[in-house]
Amino acid sequence: MKKRALAVAIVSGLFLFSPLFILTVNAADIRVNEESVVVDEYVDDDLYVNAGSIEINEDVNGDLVAGGGQIVINDDIYGHAMIGGGTIEINGDIRGSLFVGGGQITVNGRIYEDANIGGGMVTLNGDVDDDVRIGGGTVYIRSTEIGGDLFVGAGNGSVSNDTEVGGDTQVEFGDAQGSKAFDFKDVFRFQQRSFVSILLDFLRKLGVLVGWLIVGYLLFKFAPVKSKTIANTLTDKNSSVMSLVVGVVFMLSLIIIVPGLILLTVLGIGQPLLGLFFSLLAVALTIGGLYSATGLTRMIIRLKKPKYEGLMLPMLIGVTVYQILGWIPWIFCCLGPIVKILITTWGVGGILVSKWNMIKESKGK
Repeated sequence: MKKRALAVAIVSGLFLFSPLFILTVNAADIRVNEESVVVDEYVDDDLYVNAGSIEINEDVNGDLVAGGGQIVINDDIYGHAMIGGGTIEINGDIRGSLFVGGGQITVNGRIYEDANIGGGMVTLNGDVDDDVRIGGGTVYIRSTEIGGDLFVGAGNGSVSNDTEVGGDTQVEFGDAQGSKAFDFKDVFRFQQRSFVSILLDFLRKLGVLVGWLIVGYLLFKFAPVKSKTIANTLTDKNSSVMSLVVGVVFMLSLIIIVPGLILLTVLGIGQPLLGLFFSLLAVALTIGGLYSATGLTRMIIRLKKPKYEGLMLPMLIGVTVYQILGWIPWIFCCLGPIVKILITTWGVGGILVSKWNMIKESKGK
């Protein structure tokens, strides 16, 4: 329980601190590409990057916010770094704090302040001047020196005997015999949970909600025209039903696509493609859920105000309700998760229908 609670606290922290990076977005260097972004020149500003593959080969004199399938940082970041992706490798130094979440994470550079990491497989080789907080499946600590406290919650892993920790150490790994199987009766055992465990679980959920609201704010602020187009597609009587149909077809197609990619990976030829696919799929499902929650709330508001065209307020209300639905335990008729799945499916369909309509309009011109 301590292990799980610690991991939850670490991962929630990655989201809870994310608003710090929004404050300077207006003055940032923003680079977005569906395939890849390579930074080979010195960046004298905050840098915001989103792409399938990201490689940073020169110093960034500011904060870094990066999201993508594969991310490699080969030079120094002179501010804070917030990074999310599939495979992440950090070879340069981070002069501020590091907030990173992903599938496979390797940190070779020095972290001058705190290191906050959540991932499937995490390897920390570089030194950290302040605190280290890591939650993940497998965690390896191979640093020479950690100046502050060390907190680790993971299924398995190890801490090198050569690692010197200046502060407190709390390391929780899973039982060597494997994790305890899920017991359906545990759903009813709320009274056995400590106050700290309940609080950390709430903070995790709150952190995810804050993260979604930030994504929605950025999306609607920097892509207002496309966002309004998708929202209109979801709220239009004709295209709304079509969006749900297309979304269902898309979800069913994953039954064929995912096993095919896994087979290619087993054959040794599809591993990079598999990682990129799941990263893009996660982005698509997130954005789909965000747009559909916004669109549904917009439809409800229009029952009172038929000419309402706003996006920010419906996004704020819709995303909050959408996330709260996921907090409902499966035992209660599976209501919350099922509703979330349907809403997300509808949203993904709306994005695809909007894109198709844009293509048809461009060809018509």
